Amino acid sequence: MNTMIISAFPGCGKTYISENQTSYNYKVMDSDSSKFEKHDGWEIEYVNHIISNIGEYDFIFIAQYPKVLELLSENNIPFVVVAPDNSDSLSMKERQLIKQQWFGRFLLRNNSHIKNLERWIEELKVNYDNWTSYEHLTEHNPSELVLLKENEYLSDRIQYLYSKKEEGQYKRR
Repeated sequence: MNTMIISAFPGCGKTYISENQTSYNYKVMDSDSSKFEKHDGWEIEYVNHIISNIGEYDFIFIAQYPKVLELLSENNIPFVVVAPDNSDSLSMKERQLIKQQWFGRFLLRNNSHIKNLERWIEELKVNYDNWTSYEHLTEHNPSELVLLKENEYLSDRIQYLYSKKEEGQYKRR
């Protein structure tokens, strides 16, 4: 099976698709990084876990840790980045609306996997603009960057990504 790795920003809807994958007719693995103990070198274990599941799923959803994306890139493993649109092509008003919607998603979703929600939200508030910048999102050479507009989720783009995957555009480099 041709597998597409999707590195999606929090709140994109990875868990929703994973929990409802029979509705989408895709075989999906949500590789939740919160299940990995964060110690020196945990990213290598996480990437090895991802690699060991390539070929078993249509999609593997992963977190957007820079070191993880760096390791994938170093190993010539293609991945797609999905994030909220914070691009300069949008007006400041549009960017602010998307940012507000995203923080609403953070608060309304199930966050039981986050050990310290208050600290996590604060970290997102401080880093959101940097973490959603074009420079940051493309730093590790993703195969494609998918920016979600107002009211969009990963589920709105999953058929497009499935088509790309089936065309074989994202095979190991």
